[in-house]
Amino acid sequence: MSDDRQNTDLLTIDEVAQLLRVSRDTVYRMTAVGKLPGQKVGRCWRFRRSDIATQFPLTDVLSNEKPAPREPATPALPERIPSAVVEFRAVADSAPVMIWQSAANQHITWLNQTWLQFTGMNLAEEIGEGWTKRVHLDDLPRYQETLSAAYRTQTDVSCEFRLRRADGVYRWVLTTGSPRWGADKEFLGFVGTALDIDDRKRMDARSKALINALPDAILRVTSSGMVLDFRPSTELRIPLDPNDYLGQLIQQVFSNDLEKKLQALIKEAVTTGRMQTCECELEGANSNSAATDLELRVVASGSDEATLLFRNITERKQAERALQSHAVQLQA
Repeated sequence: MSDDRQNTDLLTIDEVAQLLRVSRDTVYRMTAVGKLPGQKVGRCWRFRRSDIATQFPLTDVLSNEKPAPREPATPALPERIPSAVVEFRAVADSAPVMIWQSAANQHITWLNQTWLQFTGMNLAEEIGEGWTKRVHLDDLPRYQETLSAAYRTQTDVSCEFRLRRADGVYRWVLTTGSPRWGADKEFLGFVGTALDIDDRKRMDARSKALINALPDAILRVTSSGMVLDFRPSTELRIPLDPNDYLGQLIQQVFSNDLEKKLQALIKEAVTTGRMQTCECELEGANSNSAATDLELRVVASGSDEATLLFRNITERKQAERALQSHAVQLQA
């Protein structure tokens, strides 16, 4: 190949920028990350026209003619943000909860000041996927799976995960979001909030530990008697598996007499808001099993539900009956 052919085959930074319709800075960046096959000639970068043509199949790249100088482009005016968006962001920045907004590709496009103050980062560091660097590694896969499912179905999303605060401490947050729609009903992404629930999570954990330490069996039911939750007790042998209770009505679980008593106590507790107590017997699993003496407490745990606590008091009742029998014998 002649020197003239070699010279015409080599392009400068400016020539590549004109061919690819990009800026000089973009060419430099693409070269630095290996997206453009260039080589240093002295202190300058040079690019083979054939290499550029192979990677970017443009019709004018293979021509040996130098690209014609491009007319300087008129500087683009900065994109004007709609006034409604400006007003929303101003209000959101003063909100006490973290607020986020994402695009249809799942990338975060905006975060309010409450979020940025929580993480100690600026908006440029957080947008896109930058904010995920502050999600606990154990929680990130679950969060991403939940979010991706919501994007596929374009439905509301809710997820709990640990987010690193500005002081380096991970805090549990609850994020909820809803789809955003454009004027033509096109899907634009999501908008949502994130709430610090770490204190509540710790309280729930302590409450759960206290509940687990109780000797009671605990049953949560609606005012109509449908079982919502059940926690068994090692001191109270109930014939059914805990999962068999869920969704059942108490008349399907307990004997007729006990069921009627429970219904009356539930109604009174929900109506008055006062705890109801009584003592009763739970029939054995079969004819060979002895009945269990119970102390029952019923408390309202919502506008339409109650929590029942069953405590096995068989030993206490047996001792009371023995004392009564002994007293009768002494009087005889």
